[in-house]
Amino acid sequence: MPRETTPPAPQGETPSLSSLELVARARAGDATAREQLFARYYPRVFRVVRARLGTRLRALETPEDLVQNTFLAALTALERFEAREDASLIDWFARLTENQIRDAAKHHSALKRPPAELLVEGGHEPAARDTPPLEHLSRAEQARILDECIAELPADEREALVLRDHASASWAMVAERLGRPSEAAARELYRRGQVRLMERYSHRAGG
Repeated sequence: MPRETTPPAPQGETPSLSSLELVARARAGDATAREQLFARYYPRVFRVVRARLGTRLRALETPEDLVQNTFLAALTALERFEAREDASLIDWFARLTENQIRDAAKHHSALKRPPAELLVEGGHEPAARDTPPLEHLSRAEQARILDECIAELPADEREALVLRDHASASWAMVAERLGRPSEAAARELYRRGQVRLMERYSHRAGG
């Protein structure tokens, strides 16, 4: 099972340019702007990937590899992307991660080789033992547990949280992406997801 760590974002970014200015320069062929753009969004894309990565796929793929694949896909698609606001840019990255995770899942499904450690009685992973109290966890560990709990939510609640919290999507965008009739309906879906997430998180982090 791959060991998961939270990597630091790539170095070398200067914060003088806005994200949209970096996009414009990257589309014009500026390699430095492209590197700075990816460095700026690396932590957020990493969390989107980790929040969407299910338990079984997490045993086969690392978030780091999927983030790198996302940025490789972005390289070929950047010249066709036109961003008008920051939220649309992170939403674009989130869509690319969705494609990468879907492709990885199809690949491993085709291989039909589930990892032995997941083949436990009843199809469930054994419960964690001796989970440390919340106050003893580092921020990185808290973030990892939170993202794993998000990944275990029902798909619509998970996507509402990912789109709103990690992709900075507007309520209108959340409603459109998830097929909800109104922004109020999107908010209610998000609220249900938050409640379920906090219940799972408290159980996992607090023991």
